[in-house]
Amino acid sequence: DINQEYVAEVINISKIKEGLYVGDEIAATNLDEIIQFKLTHMLNAAGSEIKNKWETIGIKYLTLNWSDIPTQNLFDSRDEIANRIVSFIDDALERGEGILAHSLNGMNRVCIVIVIYLMKKYKWCLQKCIEYIQTKKTDVNIQPYFIEQLQRFQERLMRKGEQIKPASWNDDDISDEEERLLRNTYINSLESCPSKVPKELI
Repeated sequence: DINQEYVAEVINISKIKEGLYVGDEIAATNLDEIIQFKLTHMLNAAGSEIKNKWETIGIKYLTLNWSDIPTQNLFDSRDEIANRIVSFIDDALERGEGILAHSLNGMNRVCIVIVIYLMKKYKWCLQKCIEYIQTKKTDVNIQPYFIEQLQRFQERLMRKGEQIKPASWNDDDISDEEERLLRNTYINSLESCPSKVPKELI
């Protein structure tokens, strides 16, 4: 059936920045996509539901056994999980290799991974992280019970002295070249979707 063949080829994979992609279980188990995107690392945010299929061919994994339920705790007491996420992603990117972060449907848990990465890497606030991801993926759906945990994570970072940046995108004083590129990418993406433009940029 032609329609079935077409559906089978539709891969839910989105580029967050150079070398970093997000997807769902189908993307994570598709060998053609792994080769096409030069993926050497995978961050599995649904380890209790999805097996690490490609370890035998040398793909490196970081596995988070997060369940999509209100009682799931995303963080440990010392926030080491957040540090491991950043280190794992940066390790792949610094080598010039590709990394795919994924969960079951690619809408909730994997987006949390990217939020944590952006918050730690660029000191972006939670709102800014979500706004950025939404320009890369149209199906972002982080559950309210996880949003609450991310808000508490942001508060902990601030208590530790992290200079979390406000939600404004109207900031030209960015010393980090990569962060400036992401900011410009975000603003440019809004031109094709005026309804998403924050009031501050109008």
